[in-house]
Amino acid sequence: MADIEIKILDIAKLKNLPALPEESSHILAAINDPDIELDNLVRIISSSPILVARLLALANSAYFGYAGKITDLRIAVINVLGLKLVKSLSLSVLLNITLDSSQCHQFNAERFWHNALLTAVCAQKIAQLLKRQDLDPALLYTAGILLDIGLLAAVCVYPTAMNSLFLQEQKTSEPLGKLMAHHYATDQYIIGGYLLRSWQLPIAFQQITNHYLDTDYSGDELPAIVLLKIASLLVKMINENCDAVIDPNMIDLLAFLELKPTQLLSIKTEVALQMDDFKLLVQTLISQ
Repeated sequence: MADIEIKILDIAKLKNLPALPEESSHILAAINDPDIELDNLVRIISSSPILVARLLALANSAYFGYAGKITDLRIAVINVLGLKLVKSLSLSVLLNITLDSSQCHQFNAERFWHNALLTAVCAQKIAQLLKRQDLDPALLYTAGILLDIGLLAAVCVYPTAMNSLFLQEQKTSEPLGKLMAHHYATDQYIIGGYLLRSWQLPIAFQQITNHYLDTDYSGDELPAIVLLKIASLLVKMINENCDAVIDPNMIDLLAFLELKPTQLLSIKTEVALQMDDFKLLVQTLISQ
């Protein structure tokens, strides 16, 4: 990479991230309103026919196992998705629509969303198992979706530069994050943190993203960060069909949250049984 490319990317990263369309901004505000009533949320979401169609398709997917055909968004929320999940899924759809990755040919959108949603599911299940007041399952689900959003933003804004990095990653097996840091003095979490701030998402998500790699961080969101790191390693175990917790990092993280390896493996088994339906869910999410 030439030095001029490094300077352009470093300067532009805080300016060229896409703003949400006005329609999506209203929806995002509704999603982030903890006190919004169901009917009001449905009314606001209904301003986007694409979002409604995608949510109905998700509600009717085999992953949720609902008997019958749902054609009404309100019924989908009440009978299948629930208020908290429809917010997270709406956010996923908005991100996929707003952050266009089609110009970066080496980027695999299906793999990205597979890992993002699987991280969200695993994080939610771990939080439900722990039953700690400082680890809300719904918040952790959304945090799992948002964790790597900086990568999607980078692919959208800098498709040519990111395409080169993906090719280099394939040739050298060097982690993408290290390549980004080496060539551009940034990474997906820096970009993601800026995006979440500019979109005015709740501060908890900003803190989690900003401090995800910060080994000295000891703030309020540390338990959530540790849980998400466990969820990410669990996703790797699921993808590689690994049935043993052998990663030293995983052992330390589990000890921090007082989570037993057997408990984690039980979640892996539960999630693995739904993988075929889960893959169809991902395909529905990213369909154009």
